[in-house]
Amino acid sequence: MFRFSRLSSLLRNWLRRPSVERVVRRAAELGFGEVFALTRVPGFFHKLGFVTVEKGRFPLKVWSDCARCARAPCCDETAVHLTGVASRRAAN
Repeated sequence: MFRFSRLSSLLRNWLRRPSVERVVRRAAELGFGEVFALTRVPGFFHKLGFVTVEKGRFPLKVWSDCARCARAPCCDETAVHLTGVASRRAAN
């Protein structure tokens, strides 16, 4: 599982899509089967093939990152998930 956190909130709108596509491409090169993100703009990720999922399905590592976040007590981020990433390596 390859993780990138808060990408959408850190990048300007015009950089988002190419940045996410690069992360997904790199995850495919490394043989990862899935990519996930926590975001405040799930619609952006939905356009790229991600689906909304429950936060609880992600590894404990996520929660250690979240525990240090000032917004942890009232988190407003949505978990999004993209599967079939490794198969993109063959397609590219």
